[in-house]
Amino acid sequence: MKRVVAGLLLLVISSCVAWADPPFTRRSSQMQHDALKQYYEIPIFRLGGRYDLADSSKWENGGEGGTTLESLGGGKLRTAYIAVGTPRRNASGEITNAVIVSSYYSGDSTDMFEQWVKGTALSGNEPVIGPGRPIDTNRYYVVMVDPLGTWGASKPSDGLGIKFPQYSYFDMVQANYRMLRDHLKVAHAALATGVSMGGTQTYVWGVMHPEFVSALMPIGGTTQSDAQDPVGNWTFQLMTAAIESDPVWQATKGDYYKLPKEKHPLPGIAFGWSVLGLTGYDFGYRSSQSFVSVQPEVFYWDPPNEKAGRKAQHQ
Repeated sequence: MKRVVAGLLLLVISSCVAWADPPFTRRSSQMQHDALKQYYEIPIFRLGGRYDLADSSKWENGGEGGTTLESLGGGKLRTAYIAVGTPRRNASGEITNAVIVSSYYSGDSTDMFEQWVKGTALSGNEPVIGPGRPIDTNRYYVVMVDPLGTWGASKPSDGLGIKFPQYSYFDMVQANYRMLRDHLKVAHAALATGVSMGGTQTYVWGVMHPEFVSALMPIGGTTQSDAQDPVGNWTFQLMTAAIESDPVWQATKGDYYKLPKEKHPLPGIAFGWSVLGLTGYDFGYRSSQSFVSVQPEVFYWDPPNEKAGRKAQHQ
């Protein structure tokens, strides 16, 4: 597990710290659920450091040799989450029946809420979370978390831009562990689960905190990243190259956060998103689609395709 998400998220994600009126993007993907999102800050948390899994005491505050946001002039590391369900507590008042849900790449806790929780528009006829559902909110306390670098969590456009430290899956999991343990007073999780990038985080929960989590349910998440996964590595390098091909990105060397949103390298981000979209569906489904149905997602430099990368421009 190297720094699979690090450089790419620095390139892709533009959000902001001014909560009341963000100049770039909103703090939640599904704004109808924005009021449900809560936040917790962790001081002096090191990003991008080394994790010796044999000695967890060395990375209580993030990996050894990592960089804190405070040292770069930023604020404390911020986590974000939505919690639903019924907490059960031990004699010390700690929660013992948590379920951790990590989102897919580019998603957040409001996406998982909208797609999995009973009664929402996108949860369909068979929602995953709710009373009497597979993740039963009468039995479990369900915490859906934002990944670092997106939406409500700390991100480059909080002010640091390209100076934001590179970070890893280990950082993402450890930050949310600290939020669960220190803020929500969770002593034990019955399950860690997630989709795609969240599925990969699920494996990391088991590696980093086996005593904290009883069971793992990764959905569509790979156990390999970076160089160990040639196809994934190739895909992310293509997306990075697409973003860096944008003339604005080249002119600013990625330090474009001081520019108005309309002057950001949005065509390059759209180009990158079009590349990444190839990985979002299995081959059987993708090959069954006609080009007419796929064409709105395809990026063109000239003339630009306004629909391509439309999701990326909201993050």
